[in-house]
Amino acid sequence: NDGLFFSFSFFSSQPPEKMTHKKQSNAAVLLLCCAVVAIFATTTAVEPGFKLAFSQSGLNYVNALVLAELKQKFTGKVITIPNQAGVAESVEYWINDIQISDVLVQAGAITLVPGVGIRVDFSQMSAVLTASFILRETVWPHPKAWGTALIGIMETTATSTIKFGVSPTGHPTVAAENSGGAIGHIDVHFAGHIPFFMDMLKHVFGALIKQEAATQIGAAINSEVDGTLNTMLARWDLVQDVGTVAAVDYTMVGPETITSAYMSFPMKGEVFPQTSHTEAPIVPKPMPDPNGGGDMVQLFVGSYVLKTAAYTYFKTGQLSQIITANEIPPSSPIQLNTKAWQSIVPALDQRFPNYPMRLAVTAMNAPDVTFSTVKGVQVTALFNIAVQVITPGSGKIETAFVVQVNSIGDATLSLTATNKLEGKITFFNSTYTLSASTIGNFPTQQLYGILTFATEGIIVPYANNYLATTGIPIPAFDGLSLVNPTVSIQNNYLAISTNFHYA
Repeated sequence: NDGLFFSFSFFSSQPPEKMTHKKQSNAAVLLLCCAVVAIFATTTAVEPGFKLAFSQSGLNYVNALVLAELKQKFTGKVITIPNQAGVAESVEYWINDIQISDVLVQAGAITLVPGVGIRVDFSQMSAVLTASFILRETVWPHPKAWGTALIGIMETTATSTIKFGVSPTGHPTVAAENSGGAIGHIDVHFAGHIPFFMDMLKHVFGALIKQEAATQIGAAINSEVDGTLNTMLARWDLVQDVGTVAAVDYTMVGPETITSAYMSFPMKGEVFPQTSHTEAPIVPKPMPDPNGGGDMVQLFVGSYVLKTAAYTYFKTGQLSQIITANEIPPSSPIQLNTKAWQSIVPALDQRFPNYPMRLAVTAMNAPDVTFSTVKGVQVTALFNIAVQVITPGSGKIETAFVVQVNSIGDATLSLTATNKLEGKITFFNSTYTLSASTIGNFPTQQLYGILTFATEGIIVPYANNYLATTGIPIPAFDGLSLVNPTVSIQNNYLAISTNFHYA
């Protein structure tokens, strides 16, 4: 039971390409290429509307998930090594039926490598190698040995370097590469007819473990890491429905950023109509990089996300509402019939005596949403309220007058247990201007009370109900839940810092 100790490393290199020596023409081509690249980079750079960043603590949690997944993947897994044959000194050997099983990875550590990717150092690894063998002296009388080998591989390490990419569909991808490792200790047991070949057997199997076994274990680990992470990323739904009308696009708009403190993904963050993925005429405002704080994940939601949502709802006609008499509580002092408005707008009841009424609310443009550390979340909206009468009997609808409403309000944003961003309008201040009338001009001050009731008592609650039942989903993995998220308003973006749990 002699112990053998080995170490190994992997590296690759390529010979430099042959170069011509036409210095002047090459310099000109180089300058031209640099200019083209610079122009291309300048004109195609896309500012993200959303950023997601993992801190070191978040990566440590991912590391634990990967280790658990590797344990499951290697349970019952057998790695087959091709048969080996050769000559060592004066002994021919044939090693067949080589299999590695019971691979166990007990520890690992993730390190951020700026500008490269992440490095995963696996340690406390063990495995079992079995094989059959035949040895024969090349000189007469050609003595032979044959039998089986049972070898325990222990205290082994392996390192994977994981590099990130972006697929043509804007999804992040990973590629795990074997970048080193070491066999710590092997425990060798031979059985069979071995007259005097023990030293040679140890030599042959030592070389086999150092080369083939180490390579195959490293390749298997990298394959499983690659598959595990890509499977997780494949479950990342980056284009999600927002209610029944809109969707939000979180595909990547550029490469990831990796520093010693965090790994950040720049994402589009655009809300668009489900029927047509058209670009909104809105430009995202710059957001800072995360600070790599103590929580596992930081999410930066640019005002761009909500601005494109408002634009989409406006373009798809969702920002229009008809308020009928059935929606007015019976206890309200103001009802939707011209007689109830007689003291407010006498000309209305004179022209349409005791007619039923309705209010048609229509946004004139997309509401604007802004974030700031001073004023919080503010919403600005411009819309019309058309006061319409309904002719008894025929049901003919006629507009009596139109009031333009210019409103600015405060809002709050929160993150739900279903990983959706919800908004609520908490205050609305409006000014009213008569923009059209078939019953003559009159001062809008007379309408202040009833229009304020319509705005704050009907329109705002309707909007809040829609916001509460819809919400904008954030790009979370299936099976991932956020733990104790905190939300803070910054200039031009919303910062969410949170831990997470994955099951």
